[in-house]
Amino acid sequence: MKLIGTTGFLLMVGLIVYDNIWNDGIIFNRIIESYDLVIILLNVVGSLILIIGIVLWFKLKKLIQQTVSFEDEDEHNTNKERIYSNITLSIRIAFAIFLFATATGFIVLRDSHPGIVFYALIMIGIIFIVQQGLALIMVKMYPERKLEEIRSPEDLFDKMDDGEKYVMLKAYYKAYNIVSPVLSFSIMLSALYSTFTGISQIFSIFFMTLLLIAIDVIYLKTVKENM
Repeated sequence: MKLIGTTGFLLMVGLIVYDNIWNDGIIFNRIIESYDLVIILLNVVGSLILIIGIVLWFKLKKLIQQTVSFEDEDEHNTNKERIYSNITLSIRIAFAIFLFATATGFIVLRDSHPGIVFYALIMIGIIFIVQQGLALIMVKMYPERKLEEIRSPEDLFDKMDDGEKYVMLKAYYKAYNIVSPVLSFSIMLSALYSTFTGISQIFSIFFMTLLLIAIDVIYLKTVKENM
């Protein structure tokens, strides 16, 4: 993972340097000139991923309604949890795609192609509605845990068994070890982009730095308090 991240960072730096020093920014300018096609492609990809998530949602609802024998209950629960995880992943990826399309499309296309930007914004609203339904499905999956009483992430964590807590903590640890280096790379990449293009990224660098500090402080503070 670190090798892939480092390689990707070096490739992006090389592209920025090449495009702006030896290529007069031609690559970047061509992308901007045809950015409406980029946003359309992102909208199509995001919509397809969201549709996959919705199809899995209906599959999960059927599984929840099924009655299985005691011997098959563990396998049945595992299948439900895997499908739920795939639904969550699909929705989160679609949300990230539409958020990127909305944010960058508003900057570049708000005057020339507002319709495709508005579509991405509408899809973000639909995803928020879908997420509320997903929370209700979780309640139906585990009625004995009374998940409707949850008011904070801490409440959800307390209702997990030891195995689920281990899996969750392992996932959070992996995410922490990925997010911090990626943010550091992004800060350096934004600085290089500002240097070679003359387009200031100080605002982005400032907030990425704050986010990096917040992640490290919260992680280490939580570890220290629970040792």
